[in-house]
Parts: sequence; C-alpha cells; structure tokens
Amino acid sequence: MITVPISELLKESRYELSLSLIAGRKGLSNKIAIPHIQKPGLALTGHTLNLHPGRVQILGTQEITYLTKQAPKVRATIIRKICREDIACFVVTHGNEVPSVLVAEADRTKTPVLATPLKTSIFIQRVTRFLD
Repeated sequence: MITVPISELLKESRYELSLSLIAGRKGLSNKIAIPHIQKPGLALTGHTLNLHPGRVQILGTQEITYLTKQAPKVRATIIRKICREDIACFVVTHGNEVPSVLVAEADRTKTPVLATPLKTSIFIQRVTRFLD
C-alpha cells in the first residue's frame, strides 16, 4: 500500500491545492493511507464509527457552520472525540475560519489542520487526482 505523508500535500504545486498549515505541525509525518476523501458529517453529531483511519477529513462550509452553532462545551466535546480517531489530517475549505478549539486539540493530538481558499468540490477533485 502506498501512503502519502501530510507534508507532501503542503509541498504539492502541480494540482494547485493552495494549502496552508494551521495547526498540528508535529503530525506532518502522518500518512494518508486511504486516498478517498471523507466528510465527517455524521461524526460531528458524535457518531465516529464511520470515520476511517488514515483518510483526509474535509470540513467545508456546512461542517464549520454546524460546529459554530453548537454550544462551546458541545463543540469542544465533538472535536475532542473526533481528534482521538486516527485521522490523517483535516482540511478546512472555502476559506472558512478554523474553530480555535480545533486548533488547540489538533496541536495536542498532533493532527494536522490545513486550510484552503478553494471550494470544497474543487479541492476534493484536485486532491483526489493528486492522491490517485
């Protein structure tokens, strides 16, 4: 099985992913083991059984909006639970603001959080081509 370290996503220029590192620098050696991208919608409600280890987790506008509408304690609980899973990294798309609790938890768990100004659909197309 071929794996790709998260650091390679940041270096990539051919596919114009436009990524920047927000948090979790100590996890840049984490590997993407499954090239299929995942949006963790159900996991945001607390059901993390469907989160697949080694996948890139996309947080687009809907996911960020959902998180920001939660009470601070609920939001923190959700993010802590997701960050305990074996996630390769999070990518926040569409220039959305990254919740501060995600930054703190990602640094603590060494889970990279990357951001891109690209729309979610465009980013998924490009990163999928890169990973394939």
